Amino acid sequence: MTNLVILVPMRADIWLGIVTVFMAVLGGIVSAYALTTTRLKVTYVALFVIAGAASVWLVIRISNENSASHAALTNALSNLGYSTKEIARMTELNTSLQQKLLGQDARISKLAEESFRTITGADSFPYVAFQPAAYPGPVGLFVWDHGKYMLTGVTLTIRRLDDFSLVGNPIDLGVLHPGWGKPLSTAIVPSPDPKTGEDIYTIEMYTQSDVFTEVVHFRKSKDGKFWAYQFWVQQSKFGERTEKPTPRPKLPRPIPKGGSVSFTVYDRSKWSDEPQDNKPKN
Repeated sequence: MTNLVILVPMRADIWLGIVTVFMAVLGGIVSAYALTTTRLKVTYVALFVIAGAASVWLVIRISNENSASHAALTNALSNLGYSTKEIARMTELNTSLQQKLLGQDARISKLAEESFRTITGADSFPYVAFQPAAYPGPVGLFVWDHGKYMLTGVTLTIRRLDDFSLVGNPIDLGVLHPGWGKPLSTAIVPSPDPKTGEDIYTIEMYTQSDVFTEVVHFRKSKDGKFWAYQFWVQQSKFGERTEKPTPRPKLPRPIPKGGSVSFTVYDRSKWSDEPQDNKPKN
């Protein structure tokens, strides 16, 4: 096996120390032993001159290396300062961007909430107002949107309080704009009860997401010339319906290509006067 020897060059300051020691040794030899021959004197002088020249070269080299190291250190410190400033600038930009993103998220959330309120109508509700009408003629009707949000899918049904037929003629109003409304093409002709002197109507109003009921009382005005009225609007909220689910049959897996499977999802096929067992009807 071949042994590899890696020579690592020594630093100039170490070489300077070696040369200095060598010169000191030469000086000690001269002090201890007198140089009697010219040949020894010439050899000593030559070695001393070579060592002196080497020491001068090493000093210059060390000085140059120190200058280069100082310049490199100065450059590194300058670059570090620039990097620190750049990091601070990027951190500031990142913080500003995060604040903008947070503000953007807040605006998006606000827009989404506002869009949801616009779709559902939020706390806006419809109500029917009554035009001034001479007694005993018909009373004109005008539907208003009370609130700052638009109402969509508005329909209403008008019936007397004692009308339990549950058969109405729904009036489709579509969209009601906030702060405004629509006149109805129909009118009410009150027929007061001889005992109470009043005629009572209920107006059921459906919007995109809610149900409202307006209760209206009519009577002859005190001067006997017009219809007087009073009304109020109620909103209805419904809880979740709880029903026993209809059991679903096991379907073949997979469903054959080009084929189909039909099954009952809600079974009320039993007569209403018979017990319901909720068994699926296939």
